[in-house]
Amino acid sequence: MLAIAEHSAFNSLAKTGNRLCDRGWFMESKRIMTEHYRRRPANFDLVRLRLVESFYMIAIERVDRFSAAVIDAVNEALTAGLNNQKTWAGCSADSYSSDRALWWVLYLMDRQAAQRYGRSYLIHDTDFMVDDFSEECRQVLSTDRSVPIPFLVCESLDRTSSSNAENQPQHAYINQYEWFSYLQFLVTIGRLTARSCDSFYCLRSPKAGDHEETTIIDALLLRASNAICPTLAWQSDPAPDLSAIGQPASKQLTDLRLLVYLRINNLRLSIRRHLWKDRKLDLTDTSQYHRSESIPEVYICRHIASDIITALVDYKRIQPRPLMTLFSAISIIECIYNLVALPKVSSMMNENQCELVTEKVKKGVQCLEKLAYGRDTVAQTAYHRKQLFHLESQAERPIYLQP
Repeated sequence: MLAIAEHSAFNSLAKTGNRLCDRGWFMESKRIMTEHYRRRPANFDLVRLRLVESFYMIAIERVDRFSAAVIDAVNEALTAGLNNQKTWAGCSADSYSSDRALWWVLYLMDRQAAQRYGRSYLIHDTDFMVDDFSEECRQVLSTDRSVPIPFLVCESLDRTSSSNAENQPQHAYINQYEWFSYLQFLVTIGRLTARSCDSFYCLRSPKAGDHEETTIIDALLLRASNAICPTLAWQSDPAPDLSAIGQPASKQLTDLRLLVYLRINNLRLSIRRHLWKDRKLDLTDTSQYHRSESIPEVYICRHIASDIITALVDYKRIQPRPLMTLFSAISIIECIYNLVALPKVSSMMNENQCELVTEKVKKGVQCLEKLAYGRDTVAQTAYHRKQLFHLESQAERPIYLQP
């Protein structure tokens, strides 16, 4: 965690981090892990450490080591019995809650690694027996849902005075219904990600390019979106609440809303894009577009990608110093890629539509520029390669990002 903090501080406007120091902390953690492993071969603390290691690998953009850390965490969890809550006998209520959350974080990370990096997921739904959070959601609905849950919010790394009360860590509060609803949403997203991997991403996917399966998953995503707490719904054009700006609770809710919105729409974009990619069209033959069923899917993909960029631009506007810079940068890059890579021919897009797409891409690049100014390395790399975004509003052929 110290390594992540040093790296995050170095890659932010705070200018207090040390790039060499974060690697020093990481190597120290590896040494401690080795010593601990010799004494206690399998326990839940090692799973936690492996997961934190995977978070650090995401931060330093080591994709291979991120996937390896998740695989190690899964192996440790299965060996320690984290996948079977019946083996947790005798633990306190707090320990049970912590261990269950640990399992579902691991479950979601395994799904995300499988989808993003093209490997098979390791945790199958038949391989574990751990309750989700649906029962808590029902109980909270029938009781007082306004009971607050605290979150420690540490801010203002660049402030030098530690005596001021404003510089001390603060607690943000969201109610139980919002929290358990969000946790259950993550469980649902993990399951739908696994289903999409089985249906579309495997080498022998039986339903690759299947419009019916795509529609089913899309409907399940809509159901998950409707089932979540209404206060966690992202507004299409959120107007900042001037009375709440700077308040930890407001920032926490805004972050959760954006996460819900991005997870739903990123998955929608991924499965929809397969419908026109897997038809193996000759994208240089414009006559095929008139006969193809893929035309509506191209429009849907373009619409989803445009909406995601709009949401991220709005988020950057109401959160001048966002915490989710890495996640935001990756989402913007994927959306720009989809907007530029989608077929753009005169038979499918008029002049106004081409201008709208070009404008969305420019807004995405501008948002990347702001994130790059905050020294986010992913955003910096993408922004410096923005010349690869070959924009032509009157293109007579499909435009693709160069490798």
